Amino acid sequence: MLDNKNSSDSAIIKEVKNGKYLIEILRNGSCKSCGLNGVCAGESAPSITQWVDSPLKLETGTMVQVSIAPTTKLLSSFLIFIFPIILMIIFYAIAKFGFHLIENTSVLISLTSLLLSGFLIHLFDKTFGKKVKFIIEGKLDFGEKK
Repeated sequence: MLDNKNSSDSAIIKEVKNGKYLIEILRNGSCKSCGLNGVCAGESAPSITQWVDSPLKLETGTMVQVSIAPTTKLLSSFLIFIFPIILMIIFYAIAKFGFHLIENTSVLISLTSLLLSGFLIHLFDKTFGKKVKFIIEGKLDFGEKK
């Protein structure tokens, strides 16, 4: 079984309204090296707050463990790692077979497409970055005895 603790963050419940919880993600040292740094701008950005549904009964001020929804992780991984490669292959094929350019020129055009993919990823991040969905995994008890 996979240990999910490395991909989880801590948050605090700021407000409770109609069964929804306003959480504030707490910044930590891992923010500096996070792969989703573009989504939240790391430690330099204002804190992330988001309304989240949860079946748990929580109160304002409660510390909780949250994670990013798996679909968001998959989409982010695809955009960051796979999309640029696909774009490179497409640009190479268009240059080589569409415009009948020599291989060296086709490779340069293909590599240039990395700039385009970076720009498109940046636009996608600015458009959908605020819609990252968090999941409350559980209440943090800090070893308190019950």
